Amino acid sequence: MEEKLRDRISSLLIELRTAKGYSQEKLANLADVDRSYISRIERKLIVPTISHLIKICGPLDILASDFLKRVQ
Repeated sequence: MEEKLRDRISSLLIELRTAKGYSQEKLANLADVDRSYISRIERKLIVPTISHLIKICGPLDILASDFLKRVQ
């Protein structure tokens, strides 16, 4: 189950990031997280913490709750 969750989060993050035209580095800077953190999420290595997800969703113009609804 966690593997499917990582897949869905990764896919949605990539979709939203590329729709905005952001590189991983640009998103990381806007969200005030390390670029490698974004990379690890997108490579399906980790699931972001809620606090990091909130930070990442801000520049993507989506609420973390809406992001999670789309992941379901």
